[in-house]
Amino acid sequence: MEKVLLYCGAELDEKRAASILQSLGMNLMIIKESDLGQTLGYLAGRDGFEKTEAAVSKSFTESFMILDQVEDERILAISKAFEAAGMPYRGIKAMITEHNQHWKMADLFQEVSLEHAYFDELSNLQQLLQEVNAYASKDYTENSWMRFQAAMLEAYMVYQSRPEQIRELTKAKAQLLGAIEQLETI
Repeated sequence: MEKVLLYCGAELDEKRAASILQSLGMNLMIIKESDLGQTLGYLAGRDGFEKTEAAVSKSFTESFMILDQVEDERILAISKAFEAAGMPYRGIKAMITEHNQHWKMADLFQEVSLEHAYFDELSNLQQLLQEVNAYASKDYTENSWMRFQAAMLEAYMVYQSRPEQIRELTKAKAQLLGAIEQLETI
């Protein structure tokens, strides 16, 4: 049976979001901070999962919509319904799977938040690399251009390697931005 677990961050109106989901006939559970220590399987009502007494001292600012047994066309319908109501859903969406059903809700939130931050930083680095592609050596002093090229090449290599740690992306972006600031025009 379809189920949506909804954790409302600061930007999402809980009552309106619940109304939208219920108008689509979705089985809905609003997740509170007291639920963050429970497993996804338990919260979704899956067989074989019991409530735990695990307390979690984390809180999250993002909204999360966790979907269980929801087909692609229904996910699209959810997105369209939020848009039609004038409040496009910008929070994080995730599916309950055989792999993650044993995870605590807070652990899923943490994992997905880190993934989103990583891909945001990767996208930012890609955009910066595209922007600096338009720079021309004829406009800058030779020494500043050489430093810039070295930083750009390093950033490109980091971008292509898809490092496991976000800090490598952040460092490469910062070094490239520093080299851009140090470019001296002719």
